[in-house]
Formats: sequence, C-alpha cells, structure tokens
Amino acid sequence: MEHTEQLEVPPLAGVKTMARWKKAVAGLALATVSFVGFMGFLHTKPGLPLRAIIFGDACPVGNFNSKELEPQITAAAAANRGEGRAPSLAHVGFTLGKTKLADAEAWAKSKGLSCANQRQSTLFTCAKVPAAALGRPVTDGDCEVNLLFRLEDGTLYNMEVYHLGVPATVAATIFDRVNGEWKALLGAPTVDSAKAKPVATTSLGETTRYAFSDAVYEISYVNVAGNVAVNEHVLRPDLATKP
Repeated sequence: MEHTEQLEVPPLAGVKTMARWKKAVAGLALATVSFVGFMGFLHTKPGLPLRAIIFGDACPVGNFNSKELEPQITAAAAANRGEGRAPSLAHVGFTLGKTKLADAEAWAKSKGLSCANQRQSTLFTCAKVPAAALGRPVTDGDCEVNLLFRLEDGTLYNMEVYHLGVPATVAATIFDRVNGEWKALLGAPTVDSAKAKPVATTSLGETTRYAFSDAVYEISYVNVAGNVAVNEHVLRPDLATKP
C-alpha cells in the first residue's frame, strides 16, 4: 500500500537556552526515521548557515552521544516497522545485525579511505567516498557513508549513504536506479511520497520507504534552489517496542 506522510513537528516548548534549543531541534530531526528532509537541507548551500548556527561545523549526528542517539533512532524505526521479514538486510556491502566496526575499518582500508571512528566506537563516518568504492558508476561522484553500531553487541543497526550537493540530473539518476534496484529486490514500497515528483522539483524531503519487521529501507531527496541531497537509509526497526 502506498501513501504520503506529512511530518508534524511539535513546538519547542520550554526550551530556554541556546544549547538546549540546539539539542531539541536536532532531537526532533533524529526522532523520526524520515529526518532526511531536515538533515539533507542542512548539507545544501542554503542550509549551511542554519547548520552552523545549530550545530557548528560538525555533522549533526556527531552532537549526540551513543546513549542518546541509539534509543531515538530505534524508537523512530520501530514506529515505521512493517510486516514480514525483508528479503535482504544488506546494502552497499554492509549487513544489518552482522557487520561490525572491524569489518567497516577493513573495508575502508582496502579502499584507501580516510574515515573517523567516533562516539565510543559506535559511529563510523567516511567522507568523500568514491562511487567505485561502493560498486557504483563513477558518474555518481563522491558520497558520505555513515554507519552506526549498537552499544550492546557492536553490530550495525543503521547505515546511510549521503550524496551531497550533486546536480539534479545526477541525483535523479541515483534516486531512480537505487529505487529500481530496491523495488526489484524488496517489492512495492510501503510509502512513496516521491511518486510522480521528479528530483528536479524543489522539495524538502520526498521519501520512498520499504518497511519490514526486521529492516526499513528508505531513499529520500531534498532539493532547495537546485542544491540537491540524496540519502539512502537502511536500519533495523526491531530493537524497540512499536508504539
């Protein structure tokens, strides 16, 4: 079944200090699986000033410690849990519930990448990853890979591949190709708010989602005045109770 979701953001009542306001804004973004519209916008040229005000120069995810971040993401994922088991738990060479930090580090070393190990070894980020390192066409350009590992057992529970500041035509190619691959592998999407809306259209956060009991696959894009970000997001929805 396909339908469009509208994200309702509650007011920031009671947030009095700038530090608390920054964390509250970030928390609202991270408390939903489809936070790409906001986070993606912060990585575009128009969004950089706002990102600097709220988060400084660091990536927003890095502002959370592991004990704060994991419950928010797992709760959001649980809210979007689907039915039945996913045909696959893998994406771009990493597997939910199986890949560990040592595997990611070995992959990065084999590809000659410079990555950062953060947040008590639960956040592994790689910037400027060549498309070829993910088995993608060179024309995709570089991307950013973020991997999150559980505190409990060190296994992968959240992975993202960001394509930032790419031309709309390239973004459309990436979006259509990945979405086509997922449809062939996973079946019809659960949510398709991007249906009939080309990536060239200005939009804050269009998402196609494939939801299962043990995995949620999302691909989203944001386009602000021609500044486009595409995000491939795969995570586990079975680590928290569904509300």
